[in-house]
Amino acid sequence: MDLAVTVKLNGSTGEGSSVKATVVAGEKKKTISIVNRDTASLLLEKVPVAVTQINVTVDGKQDQAESVYFYSPKGDKSASQSFIGVGSGMTEVQATATVNIGNADHKIKLVKVAAFNGDQTEIPVEGAEFDLYCDEEKIGGPYITDVNGEINVELWNANKAISGNYYFKESKAPEGFKFDPDKEYQISTSSNEIKASNDGDVNIELTKEDVDTGKVIKGAVFKLEHESGKWALEKATDDQGKISFTGLIPGTYTLTEVTSAEGYKKQDQKITFTIVVRDGQVQITGTVKTIEGQSVKLEDQTFKIEGTSISVTNEQKKGNLSVEKKVQYKKEQSEDPDLNREFKIFVKLGSGSEETRKVDVATEEPIEFKFNNNTADVTYEFELKDGQKVTIEGIPLGTHYEVTEEAPGDNWKYMSVSPSGGTIEKEDETVEVVVTNTWFKTKTTSLTVHKDWDIVIS
Repeated sequence: MDLAVTVKLNGSTGEGSSVKATVVAGEKKKTISIVNRDTASLLLEKVPVAVTQINVTVDGKQDQAESVYFYSPKGDKSASQSFIGVGSGMTEVQATATVNIGNADHKIKLVKVAAFNGDQTEIPVEGAEFDLYCDEEKIGGPYITDVNGEINVELWNANKAISGNYYFKESKAPEGFKFDPDKEYQISTSSNEIKASNDGDVNIELTKEDVDTGKVIKGAVFKLEHESGKWALEKATDDQGKISFTGLIPGTYTLTEVTSAEGYKKQDQKITFTIVVRDGQVQITGTVKTIEGQSVKLEDQTFKIEGTSISVTNEQKKGNLSVEKKVQYKKEQSEDPDLNREFKIFVKLGSGSEETRKVDVATEEPIEFKFNNNTADVTYEFELKDGQKVTIEGIPLGTHYEVTEEAPGDNWKYMSVSPSGGTIEKEDETVEVVVTNTWFKTKTTSLTVHKDWDIVIS
């Protein structure tokens, strides 16, 4: 147990006085000076519970006091257990008294927990240091919170009441935590438990960007959760594509995208990262848990850590556009067309581009869409034969398209594009466009006329 003792002079020591009080409890001993005041308090730590008496010795000079009392609890003379009478004037004082203290029966527990911007949690904080005070005088400590965030102190209490104004003050916080060295955590008999909380001192910033264009993404909602499961916070990216998580404590966190921004795929992978503070420097290390459950370091294109900044990239939702060429003609009325004839077709996406992207589609392999100066404004040019089809893959949803064909020339009587334009609206689906031309060239025939002549000779 810890034994708190208050020594009070009836009067006060004045100039020239020098009074010391020594308290002995079992093998524990402590001395305190009483100078220019009438009260002094001290704390004997880890006194065996079996100790039921203490010896108090007063030694020195006083010029104003008439008597010295040992109070428990602090109060008037009638509350004291012993006193030493001293005459008025400058007097040599040397006396010892024995005080029966009974058993320690006031147990105080201080619990230190973490807070996030004032939001108190039940997460214990280990390694915080506190001192014990009585009437503005430090009488014990430092006490250090254990793995449960607890400090347990037993104070002697003869009359079931605390003698004096006892309180704790935090003298040192673990790295990564804020603390107020002037705040007093009062001890009273109304409660045996005191709860102290401090905010974390770590700030991180998340930035959300388009993986293709690098543009910032507004409106993506992320959830940050502490490994204890006792604290979580959801926030959305702002106009700058950023989220600031402030007042964090050291430890491990999971970052999950809850809601994707409009037009973007949701990132199903989870970021797990750990905050460590050493010598005032914040270090963040992390991994990404993939959909398959594998973990990779937080250094790939999708997730990156730089200092206290985490960047996350997302891909826009995308669809496809296919263009097929068809030729029609009536064989019984027309000559056969050249079916190897190639037709020049243009596909304008968005506002299009001044310079067309000419694509050789001989292999009919899909065309992979690529952005133009971080926009979807692109114009493609390619040539198709009858029966050929080409697909442009990965066009961002919401992109307008328009398909046209260069005039095919004589004998092509009709051309249709269906649909000729529209918007890419459905993710991973393909809009199919058919460009049809009608060929008509009248067949030529040979006519042989035989004329039989009847000749009459007369």
